[in-house]
Amino acid sequence: MKISYLYKSKESNMSIITFLGTGTSQGVPIIGCKCRVCTSSDPKDKRLRSSVLIEQDGKRILIDAGPDFRQQLLRENIDNLDAILLTHEHKDHTGGLDDVRAINYLKGKALPIYCEERVRESLEREYAYAFCEEKYPGVPEFDIRTIGNSPFNAQGVKVQPIRILHYKLPILGFRIGDISYITDASYISTEELEKTKYNQKRASYFPFLTRTSYYYCPLCLPGDMLLDTSVTPDWHPQRTGNLSPSRHSCFL
Repeated sequence: MKISYLYKSKESNMSIITFLGTGTSQGVPIIGCKCRVCTSSDPKDKRLRSSVLIEQDGKRILIDAGPDFRQQLLRENIDNLDAILLTHEHKDHTGGLDDVRAINYLKGKALPIYCEERVRESLEREYAYAFCEEKYPGVPEFDIRTIGNSPFNAQGVKVQPIRILHYKLPILGFRIGDISYITDASYISTEELEKTKYNQKRASYFPFLTRTSYYYCPLCLPGDMLLDTSVTPDWHPQRTGNLSPSRHSCFL
C-alpha cells in the first residue's frame, strides 16, 4: 500500500514523500504467523520492507533498497532514481540492490549510493560480483560515496545525517529540507534530535505508538515533519481509528 505526502518545505520547493514500505525486516504478513495482523484482510496490514522515496527540486532520492525494491518500483512506476541513501547494512535495507542494474541500463551509468564506510564494506562482501575487476556483463553498477555524520550533497540535494542507535548498532537517519526520516531506532540523543529541527509544539502524537520513555514514533505534520518507522517486534497494541499499528509494523 502506498502512502504519499505533498510537503512545502521552508528550504526548497514542493516535496513529494512516498512510503514504499513500512513493514519490519520480514515484511507483513510474516511467513507462518497466524496472528490477527498477519491473517488480516485489511490492506493496511500488507507491508513491504521499509523504504521511502523523496522527490525534491527535480531529484528522486531513495532511502534504503531492501528485498522488495523491485516490487516497490514497479508498483509505483518508478524508472529513474538520482541517488540512494543507505541507513545501515542489514539485508532488509540493502537486499534489493542487485536490481539497481535496471536503473543503470536506463541511465547508462552507475547509480550514486551514499553510505558509511562500514556499510560499503558490507556491500563489497554481499555484492562481490559488482566490485570485482572483471565484471560479468549486466551486473549492477554502484557508485559508492562514503559519508559520515556531516552534511553532504546528494546530486544537488542537501542531506543532513542523523546518528541514531538500532539496538547497539550506530546507524543513520536523514534530514532533507524540512523532512527527517528515521528507521529502526531504539535511541536518539538530544543533540542528534536537534538536527531534525523537531518542533514539539507543532507535532501530532499518536500516544498508542509510545512503548517506553526512549521509544517514540511521532508524525509531525507541516511545518516540521519527523517520520519514524521504528518498530519493536514484541509489541502488539490495539488498533485506533483507521490506523493499523501492530507488533509487526507501524503506520505513518
